[in-house]
Amino acid sequence: MISIIIPHYNRSDIINETLLSISNQTSSNYECIVVDDGSDNIHYCEVERLIKSHDNIIFIKRTGKLKGANSCRNQGARLAKGNYVMFLDSDDLLDPFCIEKRLEATIIHQEMDMIIFKMGRFKSDIKEYNNVVNRFLKETSTSNLLKNFLSFNLPWQLTAALWKKDFFKEIQFDEKLSRFQDVEVNIHALSKTDKIKYYPHQEIDSYYRESTYHVSASLKQLRVVFDNGIYLINKWSPRLPAEDKICLTGILLFISNRYCDIISYRDTRELKRIYYELGNQNSKNWNAWFAVSLSLKNFNRIPFIGYFRNRFYFFGKKPYVRNDQL
Repeated sequence: MISIIIPHYNRSDIINETLLSISNQTSSNYECIVVDDGSDNIHYCEVERLIKSHDNIIFIKRTGKLKGANSCRNQGARLAKGNYVMFLDSDDLLDPFCIEKRLEATIIHQEMDMIIFKMGRFKSDIKEYNNVVNRFLKETSTSNLLKNFLSFNLPWQLTAALWKKDFFKEIQFDEKLSRFQDVEVNIHALSKTDKIKYYPHQEIDSYYRESTYHVSASLKQLRVVFDNGIYLINKWSPRLPAEDKICLTGILLFISNRYCDIISYRDTRELKRIYYELGNQNSKNWNAWFAVSLSLKNFNRIPFIGYFRNRFYFFGKKPYVRNDQL
């Protein structure tokens, strides 16, 4: 049996579509555990009402002290009755044959700790999905997959993976993270096992809904994402051999470029320190990356421009959020 774990927080307006995609499975050999993360009462009661019309789906409250999707996922996995677990977000969807095909794969590959399936990306209708989320690499050794996650060249998204429950209990999600959760848990998994089956030619069996988070997020929320990226790098860089540790530069440059609007001068010094600590010895590479970013971004989004804008802070405007203002 497969246990499907869904964290939920104030998504009663959209989760029923997800629940319907689960109830419409061609196989009933599953259970679904929806773990509520302290939703407002109106959302909680609505989801509680919706779930009554679905079989094999239970709704529970998070009991852990730490709030967040990771805490909910870990709790759901601990309660899971299935031999395998998979994680689904409250706005993502499953194809009707998903559970059936994944169960077939577990029979063929009983020795595997993880089996990776193909996942599509969509906005509103899965019939009009944009592309496949998975990156199909020519070299799918565990070592190469790990290097790709460390470089933020992500081979798959969270729902694409089916986990053997006993193996997942050795890993679990880092409950301190609110972003980069799937990156961290896959880095952890790939550093512990090479028993991974990668299906590059399988039909799409699940769908990731494109998020507007980075479009609508406040500067304070973006700051949280940036800090999560730094936490992830600092957590794993001491644990990795030199040839893998340097790959974390990909995550470093991603957060430096993507979240440049909230970077302060203090951050620039920390980023540069980490850059060299990861094993990047050539300052020309750092300067070259900065020059490329300078040419690709308009002036208002130049990495580290927060420092220069801070020189004009006395004009009374607050163009970005400084660390000490959060």
